[in-house]
Amino acid sequence: MKKLRGLVILGSALFLFGCGGGGTTTTTSNSGSNPDSTNGGPVGYITIKLSNNGPRTLNFAHYSTPTTTPVLPLADSLRVVIKNNALVPVTTQGFDDNGDPITNTTHVLKEVTRIVKDYDLTYDAVNGYAIVGGATVPVPPGDHYTVEVLSSDKVKDASNNVVGHTMLKYGNSGEFQVTGGATATPAITVTAIAPAITPPMSGILSLNPYTVSLTKPAEIRNTWYLEQSLSPITSLYLYNPADTAGNGTGITLTALFLANNTPTQQLYLQGLFFIDDSLLDSTEINDANKTWTKWTLNYPNPTHAPSDGNLYAGLNSLSDVISTVNGL
Repeated sequence: MKKLRGLVILGSALFLFGCGGGGTTTTTSNSGSNPDSTNGGPVGYITIKLSNNGPRTLNFAHYSTPTTTPVLPLADSLRVVIKNNALVPVTTQGFDDNGDPITNTTHVLKEVTRIVKDYDLTYDAVNGYAIVGGATVPVPPGDHYTVEVLSSDKVKDASNNVVGHTMLKYGNSGEFQVTGGATATPAITVTAIAPAITPPMSGILSLNPYTVSLTKPAEIRNTWYLEQSLSPITSLYLYNPADTAGNGTGITLTALFLANNTPTQQLYLQGLFFIDDSLLDSTEINDANKTWTKWTLNYPNPTHAPSDGNLYAGLNSLSDVISTVNGL
């Protein structure tokens, strides 16, 4: 397989996005009347433009420091996820002080709108990123909107068909309100997706279980996998459902075999992560082909140029921890 490199609020909006390193996204929205409105009121639009192209360097916390700063590949795809929450009534049945049945009604915030759009990106050194064909999305008015953006590098097969995405950066606007005639200007800062994988600093024993902890950003799902190797990892760890899966806080594996009386060696690790359901539409979430497995993040990624470096911990053979007690 060959790998190539690399909002909708209610109201009318202008969206500026930095797809480079950490970038800032500014969204302005104004609503106006439109005959296409489904509720008879004004409908809004968001126009997405890209700006603030920052550096693509990646700050990676690991035990070995690379000799040069890792650089992310250029993004060639942008996923935009627009959500609106609204107060919806929730009724429960109960009894009053006299024992008579009553109905209690409360209101809770619930997601009522989710729009997922994917756009192709182009890039040149002079003008930076651009969305192919532009991007304008109509939306109904709402009080609790958020816009999330996810940049990626398309993965293509030998026939140039897109077979997946390598996730690169993510940003979230936070909640904002758009009403008819009003203007909202939420900002989105996009940063490299970087889960924190923390193996034990010492004490891993050959053929014994050990636990690696995880601090997971919201944009990746709880299910993840961890490759281990006795030599530096030079290729991408690929999805295999038969492997042991971790959860949102960590993973427990059995350490690789290290022959007795072998000096302590480095146990190299590479995590494989996937897109969270919150960034998928309903058809993708329920897809029998597991669309979520097509949106991946390998961390650290040995194919970055230069490499992210290595993540490793010390591995001991069983004989290393056997003490001899004399004189009993």
